[in-house]
Amino acid sequence: MFGLFRLSGRMNRFPYFMWTVFLNTLFPIIGILIVLSILTVVSDNSNSEDLEITISVLGGVLVFVLCAIAQLAITVRRLHDIDTHGIVAFLLFTGIGILMIFILWFIPGTRGNNKYGPDPLLKKE
Repeated sequence: MFGLFRLSGRMNRFPYFMWTVFLNTLFPIIGILIVLSILTVVSDNSNSEDLEITISVLGGVLVFVLCAIAQLAITVRRLHDIDTHGIVAFLLFTGIGILMIFILWFIPGTRGNNKYGPDPLLKKE
C-alpha cells in the first residue's frame, strides 16, 4: 500500500487506470459519508456535538489529502513511463487535470528501459 505513494519508477496504463478509478470513486463516497455523519449528529442532538462533527470533518480531510497525494504519485510514475518529467503532474491541480488523466489512460509507455527505470511490462527473470 505504501508503494502507492512512491514517486520513483514507472507505472503502465492498466494499474494507473485502476488506481485512478478507485481513488476518484473514493473521494465522493468519503464526502457523502462525512455529510451523513454530520447530519446524523446534528439531527440526534439539538445542541450538536461539536467534537464529533470536527472529528468527522478532519477524518474526511485527511482521507481526501491522502487520496490527492496518491493520485499525484501514481500520475508522476505514469508520466515517467512515457519518459516525461514528473513535475507535469502538477497540471492535475488545474482545469486540464481531468483531461490529462484521460490522455494518460491511452498513451502507451516507452518500450524498454528509460531514464526513470525498467519497462514495467517486461517480465523480470
